[in-house]
Amino acid sequence: MDALFVNPLSLDLRFKGSRHYLHGTDMYNATVQALQHHVQPAELSDIEFSFHRQATMGLALSNTLPDASVKPAAVVSFASAGIRQKMFLLETDRAIVGRYDYDEHVFAQHLDVTDGELAGTWRYASPYTDIETWVGLTKALHQRVFSALEGQWLFVRCKFARFEHAAVPGEKRLAIVSNFQNRLTRTVLSQDDRVVGEIHFSLLSRT
Repeated sequence: MDALFVNPLSLDLRFKGSRHYLHGTDMYNATVQALQHHVQPAELSDIEFSFHRQATMGLALSNTLPDASVKPAAVVSFASAGIRQKMFLLETDRAIVGRYDYDEHVFAQHLDVTDGELAGTWRYASPYTDIETWVGLTKALHQRVFSALEGQWLFVRCKFARFEHAAVPGEKRLAIVSNFQNRLTRTVLSQDDRVVGEIHFSLLSRT
């Protein structure tokens, strides 16, 4: 490993759509792409992300916390050449100055959901990255099957065996396999009948 794992590395991030906080999918993509400059992509596997709080300022990737009182925006762990690593996304004092368009309605429009089932299927080409597609579909599925619940479903955790930047063509299937009191869910993701990962969502109640 090189200086990436010694000195914090600033990530290139922008706001997604109309949001005024950094989205987990952008944090995921920026982090893994940064890691791939320092780790052979083929060696990077078993990627786990957990998001601990919303971030509105720039982020830096670090292998240590400055002190125990610092709460990272997110934590990523992964395997590289058989060694498990953990890194932290720390908020800095650098302002986010850009944003880009993002229309997530395409996911709800083309997601096939069978009445009475906590599962959906997608067979369309995606204009977004792989993680954006999976998270967008998971959100659309939750909004469909839990339409009676009030609040906002948030992306809080994910696990993937491998990193894919561009959305992989083919059939994507999502199945909500765990639901804790309509507050926290786990959705298993399958690409062409092969499980590729899972996503956890949490319901933020409106006050």
